[in-house]
Amino acid sequence: MSESGQADPPGVTPAAGPAGGAGGGTRLDPWLSSYAQRTHGMRASEIRALFAVANRPEVVSLAGGMPNLASLPLEEIARGTERLLAERGAVALQYGSGQGEEGLREQILDVMALEGISAHPDDVVVTTGSQHALDLVTRVFIDPGDVVVAEAPSYVGALGVFRAYQADVVHVPMDDDGLIPEALEETLAGLRRAGRRVKMLYTVPNFHNPAGVSLSAARRPQILQIARRYDVLVLEDNPYGLLGFDAEPEPALQTLDPESVIYLGSFSKTFAPGYRVGWALAPHAVRERLVLASESAILCPSMMSQLSIANYLATSDWRGQIKAYQQIYRERRDATLAALAEYLPGARWTVPAGGFYTWVTLPTGLDAQAMLPRAVTARVAYVPGTAFYADGQGGAHLRLSYCYPTPERITEGVRRLAGVISSEAELVDMFGTGVPQHRDVPGQHFPAPDQA
Repeated sequence: MSESGQADPPGVTPAAGPAGGAGGGTRLDPWLSSYAQRTHGMRASEIRALFAVANRPEVVSLAGGMPNLASLPLEEIARGTERLLAERGAVALQYGSGQGEEGLREQILDVMALEGISAHPDDVVVTTGSQHALDLVTRVFIDPGDVVVAEAPSYVGALGVFRAYQADVVHVPMDDDGLIPEALEETLAGLRRAGRRVKMLYTVPNFHNPAGVSLSAARRPQILQIARRYDVLVLEDNPYGLLGFDAEPEPALQTLDPESVIYLGSFSKTFAPGYRVGWALAPHAVRERLVLASESAILCPSMMSQLSIANYLATSDWRGQIKAYQQIYRERRDATLAALAEYLPGARWTVPAGGFYTWVTLPTGLDAQAMLPRAVTARVAYVPGTAFYADGQGGAHLRLSYCYPTPERITEGVRRLAGVISSEAELVDMFGTGVPQHRDVPGQHFPAPDQA
């Protein structure tokens, strides 16, 4: 019964009093006061709710970073899975090593060799996607209040992990050549003067998510030299490095300083995300701690997924599949840039040489986050730039993903987006509405997988 004498609604439990295990709770969540401090503020982004509508077939979604799997040899993969279960089913369906299956770790070396990496399989840790690897590295290195320096903008999934472990994220600006060395030096020097403890530099150096740019060859050694001077670990997140359109892959940052860089890789973009297989390549001592952290979290990565990936790498033309992906995404990139030039001449955008994304700067005064509900009503979706900053910046920007829709759908989506932007610009001209330069965004926001 409630205090008023009325019966409590079905399914609603009254909050326990101070002597109860849920003291300080609420009627909707009697355990509210029992949660760990690091969970305070955890919530799905308000953007997430819109995507329940945005995922309808009539909406052109330029939001999600979902790979286009149309070119995968599905019948061949199905036969390989059937053969795997028939011949090694008792192994594939069993527990495995917490570090990952040794044969797959050896094959991962062949994949990384395309970016100049020479390593030993003992220093590879197989993870449940590279997001898991991000979590492990953060868990091993970050204490509450430590600083992670990250590009501005930065991958939304990484920002969620850093905030979940109570790190303070400090952004460093980028330009068309990637992270700016002078800005990194200035930021690290200022943090040192302030007595702040900087643990990591997080970077997506190739075909950046969300900016679409790559760190230039000239800047790569500069960035590493600065990080070394300030005793800052570099976390190199590289899911897109093999998906360049016009040139061979750049040598990984890890090749320039293997003892100061942890490299994260993934099969989600170059094969298929459904297997959830990624990896971390780390200095030997760090690798051991990552294995222990992984074992405490998941015991071991899926043997079924690992052996499926290993079978694919051993029996299929995986290099040819990467080339097929490159062609698919190049066509879609070209369609995106052509549509932007035709329909949005008043905006600016990056010109990606690979990967999934372009970063659009809106005409002055427009707010991408405020505009999103109206865009979804107009049957087009994107991700507002605010999702990619820890401090609420980014209202004047948005990310467009060209990886999944057909070129024709992309063109139509940009046409619809242009109509929304034109209407918003008219309102700004009429009422003088401006874009806030900074939003205080408490807590951490977590995107759905198809938005990251």
